[in-house]
Amino acid sequence: MEMMQNWKVKLQTPLTSKLKEDGNTGVLREVYSHTQYEFTLAEALEYIRNDKLNYARFDDMMLHNVVLRDAMRNFGVKKVINQIKEFAPASEKLEELFERFQNKYSDDCIGNLDIQVYSVIENFQIFGETLHGLDDILAYMEISIGINQTSASIEKPEKRGELHVGQLWERYPCFDLSDYATERCFYQNYIIRKEPIRETEILQLKKFRISERIPLDMLPMVYYVGDGGFMLVATCRE
Repeated sequence: MEMMQNWKVKLQTPLTSKLKEDGNTGVLREVYSHTQYEFTLAEALEYIRNDKLNYARFDDMMLHNVVLRDAMRNFGVKKVINQIKEFAPASEKLEELFERFQNKYSDDCIGNLDIQVYSVIENFQIFGETLHGLDDILAYMEISIGINQTSASIEKPEKRGELHVGQLWERYPCFDLSDYATERCFYQNYIIRKEPIRETEILQLKKFRISERIPLDMLPMVYYVGDGGFMLVATCRE
């Protein structure tokens, strides 16, 4: 029981900042992501209760948070949901979200990896090296391939060092000539390695995305939806 109290304490310890609105992809970033929080779990649940995109928000909060992921692996989804209810305001909508999540995710659904949300300009570490947001990932990129291409293009990285980055990209859906002429956004998947990346590794990205079932030898990976201020980072558990 003491271990469960520990994660509860982490989740209910707020920093000085308040809930902030960062656009559709940015809401509740800190409570998805790290072990330090800008607001309490109760505040996050209150926000989700009033959010029209509450299904996605609640799943993200549970699955993109290293503290909650560890708790669900250690104690099971049902026990964690039951303890989260202690923080929740009375709400039929939240009760529906709790039941839906519990039915959707069994105890063995939570993969043995960490999935976190970062700002595209936020520092984070991979293999002990600090990357300065998405621009730094692009600066290390040495190989790239489109989802419909059969061979990769070799890029000249702006930075050289201990890290090597490969990219799989896919254009946003286009429905007419005007879309093709103006669309500049791409879904972007990256793998990061300590040695030069082979084309066969990039082609593997066509089969695997960041999810609970991704093979651990595909990690670390980064996913950027192509628009907005946030990206997903998946790593092996520390």
